[in-house]
Amino acid sequence: MRVDVGLLVAACCATGCVARDPATAPALPQHVLIVTIDTLRADHLGCYGDEHIATPNVDRLAREGAIALEATVPAPITRPSHVSIFTGLYPAQHGIRDNISRALAPDIPTLIESGFPDFEAVAWIGFMAPGGTPRAIVDAYHAELVRILALPDVKQRLLDIQFEIVAGTPEQFGEYIRWETPRWAKVIKDTGAKAN
Repeated sequence: MRVDVGLLVAACCATGCVARDPATAPALPQHVLIVTIDTLRADHLGCYGDEHIATPNVDRLAREGAIALEATVPAPITRPSHVSIFTGLYPAQHGIRDNISRALAPDIPTLIESGFPDFEAVAWIGFMAPGGTPRAIVDAYHAELVRILALPDVKQRLLDIQFEIVAGTPEQFGEYIRWETPRWAKVIKDTGAKAN
């Protein structure tokens, strides 16, 4: 099956991943950034030939890193495809066949267990308010979100699709963002990434 919905770009790859003469290749940072974008047709990006849309940052990642000009996936569904990318296994081997199935089987090694000790892939969803929002409004929204996330049917549905529910305080969420910022700032600085 041909991929129409994904983009795989490895930017700032280790020298072995870049088709350059090793004698003339500049030293590159040892970061690997893999970008996958769900439900985006590749032909709607400049690096894949669309002349009517500006995607300068993705185009730069493709130009300075590596780009998958042709790719296939073992399943037309996000989660099994991602698990296959990172395990090298087909869905029948790793057991993930949809976006809501159980966690990866314990006999399948994680990337950390496979020798990538600094690997981390995290997606999180948080609710934010503009700076200066009155505390009473922040507290009211927070209380309602915590109430909704505790509803048995909502909680079960989120757990079924592998969401970990963390209904911390606004202060805890702010601290998490402050902790994440310098980690990603280094990657942004090293790669020269910029927002569109």
